[in-house]
Amino acid sequence: MFPLFCREFKSHSSVMNFKYFASTGRKMFHPVCKLCFLWFWILYPGLTFSSQPLQVPLFEFGEVQSGEIVYVTGEVVNTGSNDVVIESIETSCPCFTVLKKEQICPANKRIDVPIRVDTAGHVGETTQTMILMTNCGAYKTTIHGKALADVQSAPSRMIFFDPENKKKSEKVYIWSEQETFQITGIDYDEEVFDIAVDSEIPAFLAPKKDDHLTSYVLKIRLNEALTSKERKNIERNVVIHSDSNKRSFICVETKVHIRESPILTCIPPSWINNRKKKDNDFLIVLHDEKVKIIEINCSISGLVLDYHHDSEKPNHVHVKSRLANMNDSTSRKVDSGKVTIKTNLNTIQVPILVIQ
Repeated sequence: MFPLFCREFKSHSSVMNFKYFASTGRKMFHPVCKLCFLWFWILYPGLTFSSQPLQVPLFEFGEVQSGEIVYVTGEVVNTGSNDVVIESIETSCPCFTVLKKEQICPANKRIDVPIRVDTAGHVGETTQTMILMTNCGAYKTTIHGKALADVQSAPSRMIFFDPENKKKSEKVYIWSEQETFQITGIDYDEEVFDIAVDSEIPAFLAPKKDDHLTSYVLKIRLNEALTSKERKNIERNVVIHSDSNKRSFICVETKVHIRESPILTCIPPSWINNRKKKDNDFLIVLHDEKVKIIEINCSISGLVLDYHHDSEKPNHVHVKSRLANMNDSTSRKVDSGKVTIKTNLNTIQVPILVIQ
């Protein structure tokens, strides 16, 4: 009967199919199926448990802030008398990366399995499956933890600016209710710059109050190790997304233009206007031919600023101040304010003083 059992066993694709065959035969009271069923229940426990020498733990990374990257290590124990070769380790989510996928666990020894956990996009309880493929079978375990959302930093509205197509980008809004927005992906080389939502990391979202709403502008600081040539005019696509258990995934993509130097230079850096001097001229040097000045105005009431481009040097803009509308009888000897220079790429402010 044993050859018959082996033939029937091999004719089925899995043990579960054979169990179904045996149980069906038992209902039919077939004597051959009964005997095969008996052989199965004698051999199956030995086949199942004698080939499972590894003890694989559950991996817990605890409670962390959503967006954090943490590392967790679990000990895999070989209780058998032979070495076990771990051929590969796979996880159900690419955010959970096993750092050592191929290892050998000696007999009666233990090894460490380190895992890198990226919680970006995960909010609340998170459980992922991990499968170890070895020369003695497959082992299944889980990676568990909790990602906490920082609801205090959740904006009510986000605006993304594209310097090359500002009008289009200004219309991109995301409304949120107690959610954390963070940068989770970017098409870039890691040697160029790092990206993250953290005030201590080169890239962050800077809030700006406007009409009782808060707009956030992406700001990136380049890697200090880059050469001047590598740092100049880097342009990348940035993906910013929000995800939570209460609403579906939201994603928006915008383009940022990263510059090594400012788009213009004001000469002098701080402007001083002397009332007793007839002409008060200042100079703006444009560092990019794409930069166009839209308007220049001043916060000091009565001070008028006129500007024109140099005919011989188009990148030089001359600014002349007129004091005709200011009250000469004022008792203040110094008036301070700011000059706002609005361009098609950015807005720059320069401090200005008007002295008697």
